[in-house]
Amino acid sequence: FGEIGIDSGFLKNAGVQITEMNSGCICCTLVGDFTESLKQVIDQFHPERIIIEPSGVGKLSDIVRAVEHVKEVEPDLAVTEKITVVDVKKARIYLKNFGEFFKNQVESASTLVLSRTQLVSDEKLAEAEALLRELNADAPMITTPWTELKAAAVRHALDRSDVTTNLLDLDDDEEEEEEHEHHHHHEHGH
Repeated sequence: FGEIGIDSGFLKNAGVQITEMNSGCICCTLVGDFTESLKQVIDQFHPERIIIEPSGVGKLSDIVRAVEHVKEVEPDLAVTEKITVVDVKKARIYLKNFGEFFKNQVESASTLVLSRTQLVSDEKLAEAEALLRELNADAPMITTPWTELKAAAVRHALDRSDVTTNLLDLDDDEEEEEEHEHHHHHEHGH
């Protein structure tokens, strides 16, 4: 949920070609177009990892369903991580204003990343956490302020399912070894 759409213009200037989904409600137009676009990306670029960043007003469950759809023709495709970023300052407001979409993104997430945590009191943070826990009891929740998160820590979190909340004290070589061990977590049909 953001105020401005900068993606396509910004990316075109950066020399990245993107296919814009047609405007209008992303839920209705998602499956057809999206499935085609995804197939195209795979055929053309054979990427190792595809990161899909839907708008705040899309349903994560629909996107997962669309990916599963492509899997029928691209058996190597697997959804490894479903990350939902939640602005702790606005979680309650978003839940009220974008109810179904917001809920769906939190409920469908395999990892919840909380943003702007450095701007709120512990009490406010706990309140946001409780709110999210009502919607999703199992997903690991990352509450470390973003300014303190190291890239390695984030990768580490995304590559394993038993992530702990505090990612600050990971050192890099430990991460390398762990990666190999943990890959089998993703085999079960997420």
